[in-house]
Amino acid sequence: MKTRWPFLLAGLVLVVVFRELFLGSVQAGRDLSAHVFPETYFLVSQWTHGHVPLWLPNARLGQPFAALLYTQVFYVPRLITGALFGQVLGPNVMHLFHAAWGFLGLWLAARRFGLLRAGAFVAAAPFALSPFFTEFAQNLSFASSAAWAGWTLWAAEGLRRAPGLRATAWLAGALGFAFHAGSPEMWLWQALLAVFVLVRSRRSLGWGALAFLWAGALSAVVALPAFELTREWTKAGAPTTGATEWSVSWAQLLSMGVPGADLPRVGGYWGADDQHFIFTLFLGSTAVLLALLGVTVRRARPVLALTVLCLVLCLGKHFGLSELLLKAPPFRLFRYPAKYAVGMLFGLSVLAGFGARRLVALSRRGKPEAAVAMLGLAIGIALSSRWGWARDGFRSGAPWFVLAAVVLFLARKHPRLIAFAVAAELMLVPLERWERLPASDLMRASRLTPLLAGAGRLSIRVDLDDVDHEACGPWDREGDPLLESRDRLSALRFVEEGLHAVGGYGFREPWRLKAAFARGQGAFAVAGVSTFVRETWAPAPPGATSVTPSPLEDVWIWKTPPAFPRGLFSTRVRVGGDEEAFAALEAPPREVVVDQGEPSAGVPCDSPVITKDLSATAVEQRVDACAAGAVVLADAWYPGWNVEVDGRPAEALRAWGFVRAVRVGAGAHTIRWRYQPTSFRLGAAASLIALLALGWVSRRRAA
Repeated sequence: MKTRWPFLLAGLVLVVVFRELFLGSVQAGRDLSAHVFPETYFLVSQWTHGHVPLWLPNARLGQPFAALLYTQVFYVPRLITGALFGQVLGPNVMHLFHAAWGFLGLWLAARRFGLLRAGAFVAAAPFALSPFFTEFAQNLSFASSAAWAGWTLWAAEGLRRAPGLRATAWLAGALGFAFHAGSPEMWLWQALLAVFVLVRSRRSLGWGALAFLWAGALSAVVALPAFELTREWTKAGAPTTGATEWSVSWAQLLSMGVPGADLPRVGGYWGADDQHFIFTLFLGSTAVLLALLGVTVRRARPVLALTVLCLVLCLGKHFGLSELLLKAPPFRLFRYPAKYAVGMLFGLSVLAGFGARRLVALSRRGKPEAAVAMLGLAIGIALSSRWGWARDGFRSGAPWFVLAAVVLFLARKHPRLIAFAVAAELMLVPLERWERLPASDLMRASRLTPLLAGAGRLSIRVDLDDVDHEACGPWDREGDPLLESRDRLSALRFVEEGLHAVGGYGFREPWRLKAAFARGQGAFAVAGVSTFVRETWAPAPPGATSVTPSPLEDVWIWKTPPAFPRGLFSTRVRVGGDEEAFAALEAPPREVVVDQGEPSAGVPCDSPVITKDLSATAVEQRVDACAAGAVVLADAWYPGWNVEVDGRPAEALRAWGFVRAVRVGAGAHTIRWRYQPTSFRLGAAASLIALLALGWVSRRRAA
């Protein structure tokens, strides 16, 4: 019991802060409902049928899936929890796992840095078990990656102390699995943390470089496709948008230690002065007070360096130096500076552990100055807030801050009491939380689906809140829109119904799709859309001829004249650039515009095309062509789609700037499209070799 009490205490905190989950209620906020639930459904269904989920055919005329990173295609915790608990409960269970995993890794790291059990608990609990991390399920991939930070710190310190192949493998594994968890931003600050630790020992630098190369190889199976996705979905020369959107305000920094200090927040969800990207930054009043003392500990300097860097970065538009850093590589590759606040909170949590040890040591030596200073600071800040500079939330939370300082003063000589004070605060702090919803209700099938059966590809624009032409999310309605998100087919929840739509949600809108649909009716015709799901207040789609009420009182289903079939044959082919191709979509086109080859102007003739999905990554078309021409497949054009005509490789063409086509001669032909991206094959080979090497090193040591 004497050695296990930190884990028993951590387990108690976990049960309390995740109590609703044990009763069947889950977090289902914006991103969870919008894409995590449907993506988990697709992920599990593909793996259970023996298919690697590289391509999602249901959204945006088809789009890469594994390349999105946040889908966590090869991340074992996502697969296991999704398979065991389903697409709604599974991600929430995975978040519970990551809270425990994050605590364990950080506890071990703190122990490796010389902290005793109580100090290690204080270092780990504020990060992994705090309201901040509990509510962080809304950004599931970020939380998953952040949970590996303690393991990265543990492995880096181990490599610094005893450079060698095994220690290198541990660091490579921690960094590699953190990347597979789906957030390159979280991985970036963890990598910087490892660097800050390793530079303290020249002997470890070479091994550290090897660890980073090894981690890169482990990550290559998703990193290379992700790089390709970023390149293809962003128009060359397009400026980066939203680089400092969702920056942490100065008031929100105060909310790390004072509950609700940033309330009321200024502005709405989008473009606000106060970012809402991370629901709360509250780490704990006790932890923040102890962290202020921990900054003086020499051994904690690598963590302090990370904390200061992430503090500057997360301020974004609110601090000039932040804006300069965010324009420099590698930070300019990512948006939303608020993400770096996670690294800052991690650092403060570790510093709290060092601060607790220093507080106890000073107090036992008869030097209560540190405890008195913390108490005086808390009282002074609380009193000064009455002068009008602070927000209402700060003034309301200031007594809690003072109470934490009083408890620390009383417990200053007893490390276990400090640990119990930290745990008690995490369980009892009065903070707003995301609403928890019944998991079973979020799984109910949509009442719209029976009306859409056999409709082919759809245009679904319900609960629209984004500027993208088809992006939608269940956020702007009154009532309980998250609970109704599947019923209303909001965002990507149509994926769970087996429907296909031209819209999507998540990683930026592909520029080709956006440019095509900006031209109007022709793009919808080419995509095969003749059914439109719209709210009753929305205008009728162009060319709509009929409307059908739905079981949802504010949703109508519009019909237009029959659109082009998904498979189309044409003898009239013109060659042109992107602008010419998109311009041809201003009305339903009469000829196919392709990006290369020779034009043809044959006499139009009727040659129906039969199109069949063999899997998510394979499509077969059959045509008896009346003359030479082009066969169009109205699925998104994207590198990696290879085509064969009658078993022989052929050249894939880009038609109208955004869909696929191939040339055929007169006669009967069988066309097979397969998604076999070189980026994935190269990445998979590198990752497999790296994983085998990791296993070999571990087995060799064990033997």
